[in-house]
Amino acid sequence: MNITAEDARVSYPNGRALGPFSLKAGAGDWLGLAGPNGAGKTTLLKLLAGMLKPTSGSVRLDGQDLARIRPLERARTLAVVPQRLEVPFDLPAATIVELGRLPYLGWSERLLPLGGTHRLRVEESLREVDLWELRDRSFRELSGGEQQRVLLAAALAQEAPILLLDEPTASLDPGMSQRFLDVVRRLAGRGRTIVMAAHDLSLLGQHCTRVALVAAGRVAAEGPPETVLQGPLLSDLFGTELHVWPHPGTGRPLVLPRS
Repeated sequence: MNITAEDARVSYPNGRALGPFSLKAGAGDWLGLAGPNGAGKTTLLKLLAGMLKPTSGSVRLDGQDLARIRPLERARTLAVVPQRLEVPFDLPAATIVELGRLPYLGWSERLLPLGGTHRLRVEESLREVDLWELRDRSFRELSGGEQQRVLLAAALAQEAPILLLDEPTASLDPGMSQRFLDVVRRLAGRGRTIVMAAHDLSLLGQHCTRVALVAAGRVAAEGPPETVLQGPLLSDLFGTELHVWPHPGTGRPLVLPRS
């Protein structure tokens, strides 16, 4: 499924305006969003998720205006994985994942324990992120990396073909980050559409099929990582000298600051 922003602009009550944003991601794409703080990455993700309505332009799912799609259908199409989730109660990890099934439950079903296909999808999702053994642990007792994988499992249980990730590995150690990204890679390989914002340019260079650089409230460059992640462009965008080298194993771009 394709998600497309077409000259989408947002105006805030304080007078700040961002846009126009134009980009497209389709089945099997893993599109990375990068840019300086305040450049508009989160605004762009919120536009794609339908959390913000463009003041002009549009966001479309397979050609259909997102604003005209019913909330239930949107929930079956788009899944969002935030940076973190504050849970005020001691809910088991499996219960958090069960929330991903809400778009498929009737009102009476929401009052009963999940069964049948719904329960199977929750189990499959927890196993996909390697957390089945921790399903009964309180979400609040899990490590940051485990919590992020629970949120990813909830998105998997949602069965949405489009997955939007907002800096999901920002607070994870390298091992946790790699396990999380391995799951995302498998999803893209199965035809999911992935859009992920991240500050780690090397991470985007190693994993994404395409990268979009966001600057001054618009998409400044977009294309394959090898084309977009160029030292002069990145140095100008981030206001510091950055160098790009090929990874010794993959040949894909690694981005490092001047020593």
